[in-house]
Amino acid sequence: MRERPSNPLLSATSLAVEPAFLVPPTLSHLAEDRALASSLGRAIEECLRGRRRFPHTLLCGPADSGKRSVARAIAKELAEPVATLSMVAVSGPADIDAAFRDASDRSVLVVDGLELASPAALRDLGRAASGVRLEPAPGKACDEFEQLLRRQSQAGKRYPSVTVIATTRDTVDPTAPWFGWVERTYYLGRTPEAEAARLRRVLVRCGHSLDEGSLAAAAALVVDLGIRTLAAASTLVEWIREQGATAVDASGRIEELVAVFGPLANPERVQQRLADRSAELAEADAAPAPAASRLILP
Repeated sequence: MRERPSNPLLSATSLAVEPAFLVPPTLSHLAEDRALASSLGRAIEECLRGRRRFPHTLLCGPADSGKRSVARAIAKELAEPVATLSMVAVSGPADIDAAFRDASDRSVLVVDGLELASPAALRDLGRAASGVRLEPAPGKACDEFEQLLRRQSQAGKRYPSVTVIATTRDTVDPTAPWFGWVERTYYLGRTPEAEAARLRRVLVRCGHSLDEGSLAAAAALVVDLGIRTLAAASTLVEWIREQGATAVDASGRIEELVAVFGPLANPERVQQRLADRSAELAEADAAPAPAASRLILP
């Protein structure tokens, strides 16, 4: 099946790091969330053993929490074709109908942008995920007879047994009527530890490495300043390449590492972080010394 890019305007990138570099080769490489990897792995084994499609899944989490990477990893483990559908680009039932109609049994359809979809689009997605064939709205030139023929041709037809893996940045109520088709819901988060694992995966893919202390500091900074993972990873790779070495020990150059990421962040967040850091240092200086280190006079 030919894959549809979720956003044609962003299908090409001039960054040093491709989005595919963020996808773990297998679920066992999902170091940022071992518990999630184990749960997904067990479900995949059951599906492969019973030759069933993977359960319809909803992945919830903030931007850059790895939702699409996890969806891609699931499809790779299943060894099934994968297509994408962005709810942002959906203008009507015909767009959703085309995505499901072109699919094959047990293939994976990754759907993003649920938080931006209209209630009508969410309803249509739910119907299609349940196998109910959507009837695209007829064009202006379509008369009543043509509409009747279309309804007759669609009657009784169902979509292939597709696995839908949808992503949303919102915290949703999986019991809501428009999410009745969802069979499993997983919640992902963006933490410094998870970000370090993702940055490490990109560096390995690019043939580079950074000492663990510096990698942890860089990941914490990226999360704290709200920098997108792809841009941060690309900038980090470019900086390492500039050093003229594949492995870099930046343990004594943390300030330089901070300067590398500074321009990528919102200036207001940078200023706030600097102010918080100054307050922390002032509080530390004002704190009394530990009793063991005080000078005791006779």
